[in-house]
Amino acid sequence: YVPGTLVMIFKIVGSVESIQNSYKLIGEDYTDGVWMEHFMFSSLFGFMIRDFVLHVKRPDPLLTLHHIAVCLMMVGASFFAIRGFRLLALILPIVELGSCAYCYWCIHRWLRFYAIFMTFSNIAWAVGCCLCTFPNDYTYFQLFLLIVVFAMVAGRQLVMLQEIRT
Repeated sequence: YVPGTLVMIFKIVGSVESIQNSYKLIGEDYTDGVWMEHFMFSSLFGFMIRDFVLHVKRPDPLLTLHHIAVCLMMVGASFFAIRGFRLLALILPIVELGSCAYCYWCIHRWLRFYAIFMTFSNIAWAVGCCLCTFPNDYTYFQLFLLIVVFAMVAGRQLVMLQEIRT
């Protein structure tokens, strides 16, 4: 995700107009190409499918629901008129920081690292998705995806609190 993140940052912070466009426009509105955004959405979709296959013998209902929701969001961002297309692509690696912090917690038990990065990524995810939704003319589908995001943010935060208590 590092190269994609750098590309997204350069595309977004080029001017005040590009910053505003990052949370207002849908994918079809861009004339400078959106291959990196689609690459980021499709790669996360692929990671979710890979995880399904890896966990098929010992499925976890919560993890399965998480993967289905992420796949739904990636399909929604790639194929539907979702405002904030470019900013959403930038948010992906930020959200994945929280997921990486969880993996690090499982291996090394660094509580502060896990709590800080998971909480930061959840806040960034929620705020970024609200910025893409509310100042714009959003569809019911985008509002539905925002509700899914809030459910996932709450779930990630609750799992973190449960994990650190044990």
